[in-house]
Amino acid sequence: MTREGERIENGAEERWEQITATGARLLLTRGTPRPGGQEKVAACLAREKTALECGANAAQISAENPLDSVDLPAGATHMDLTDAICPEEIRSEAGVCPAIVGNVAVWYDNSHLSGTYVETMVPYFEERLQDTVPWLFED
Repeated sequence: MTREGERIENGAEERWEQITATGARLLLTRGTPRPGGQEKVAACLAREKTALECGANAAQISAENPLDSVDLPAGATHMDLTDAICPEEIRSEAGVCPAIVGNVAVWYDNSHLSGTYVETMVPYFEERLQDTVPWLFED
C-alpha cells in the first residue's frame, strides 16, 4: 500500500512535549518515502526487477515539510533527509525514488533503510547533524 503525502500522527506533539519536559533535547527527522507493495525491496531486487520497479512513490513527499508547520516545544528541532533518500535529480519521470542509489540498495524492506546505504551516507548525515544539532559535537 502506497502512502500519499505526509502527516504528523495524532498524539505526536503531546509526546514531544512529554520528552522535552524531562529536560531532554529532541531531534525529529522528517519521514521518508517508503516502497509500496507486499514484497520487500530486497526480494523485489532479487527477482531482477529494476530499481524503479522496487522503489518508492515520490508523491509521498509533500511539497512542504510538515514539521515546518507545527510549533515544536523548546528543546526540540528537526532535520529533513529526504534529499538523501530520494534525490530529485534521480527520480524517474513517473516520480519514483529508485530502490538503488550509487549501486547500493536504499531500503532492505518496505520501511527501513539498509545499513549499507546508511553507512554510505554517514559523512552527509554527520554534516547535517553538525548544522542542526551542534551540541552533539561539543566536548
